[in-house]
Amino acid sequence: MSLTSKQTISKIAWILIATSCVIYAPMAIEYFFHFFSSDTLYLWLNFFTKVAGIQHTFGAGSVEGVQHKIYAQNRVSMLFHTMMGGTAILLASIQFYAPFRRKHPTTHQNIGKLFSMIVIVSMIGSILFLINAGPKHTFNGLPFYLQLWLLAIGTLSSLILGIIAIVKKQRKMHQVLMIYCFALLLSAPVLRAEWLIIGGMFDGITQKTSNFFSATIFGYLVVPCAILATRLTDQRQTILQKKFNPLRLPDIIIVLSGAITFILIILKYQSTIESITNYAICVLILFCTTLFFYLQFYKSSLRSKNEIAIKEWRIHFLAYCISPIVFLIFWEIICNFTNSYEAFIVVSFTAPAIVFSFGYLLMAITRKNKKLEHIL
Repeated sequence: MSLTSKQTISKIAWILIATSCVIYAPMAIEYFFHFFSSDTLYLWLNFFTKVAGIQHTFGAGSVEGVQHKIYAQNRVSMLFHTMMGGTAILLASIQFYAPFRRKHPTTHQNIGKLFSMIVIVSMIGSILFLINAGPKHTFNGLPFYLQLWLLAIGTLSSLILGIIAIVKKQRKMHQVLMIYCFALLLSAPVLRAEWLIIGGMFDGITQKTSNFFSATIFGYLVVPCAILATRLTDQRQTILQKKFNPLRLPDIIIVLSGAITFILIILKYQSTIESITNYAICVLILFCTTLFFYLQFYKSSLRSKNEIAIKEWRIHFLAYCISPIVFLIFWEIICNFTNSYEAFIVVSFTAPAIVFSFGYLLMAITRKNKKLEHIL
């Protein structure tokens, strides 16, 4: 992809994301007000009702019906979480606007400091809620509960690593870590967008069901989208000087190990669960779709002979191939605490994103520059 094409796509993507943040942020900031007073605007609830219907918003299996009591008990911590989270995505939208960064570097730094404090407060609010609620009182139970923990830990970890990177003048590394942090912060608007789509398209399903599938999709979506953002914002064009062999022995071993483990996962599923559910089909589709896109981008990098892109997509592809191994190990462990099918759901919610994230972290480390950069 040419530099001009990257810049055009990046600008369009930024406009779409920033617009979504501007629309969603006031809803997030205002949402928990109604747990303190009935005299509020109900921005999100009114908007959600118009799109998905009153039954999906307030009926059986809705957040308002299932979570109202636990939210009311933790309304202070959740108010901090949603208010700070909504504010954070607005600030992040400004931070990722390249012309603004170049023209106002000092303002960018000051907003970054404010953003960091706000994100920390938001994540503390979510962690306090998770500690008090436990899996029993979390929407969709243990699978979603663990995924929320991973989101909180991942957001804080990427923020802290991003701060360390910029303190050490590692701007490229700082940028990709903050992209990941922003991607995780977008979990709330993305999940709610999925609720709107699923709730609006399928009659008769509850919000609990739409969240169940939305959270699974987001687990496969978040890291690949962050990866695409890192590639679009990377303007380095290093032409490969010698022929690159993608079929190196370590790579072949990892790919074959992942393929064999994938077969073992199918055999375990057949022997312990037997029936093929819509959820299992959804997971399989997501797994195959992710593989397809990873391969396409990896092959595209090979054709372009961009050495940096080749090396980074190789890391992501190998991380993908390792994910079935982690999936199976994690599944075996979780089976000691619950039945095989719930364990399968728990692992589907968490394992892929964990492995993809470790690949992302390794990629971020490779962007460590040896000399002080003077251009953002």
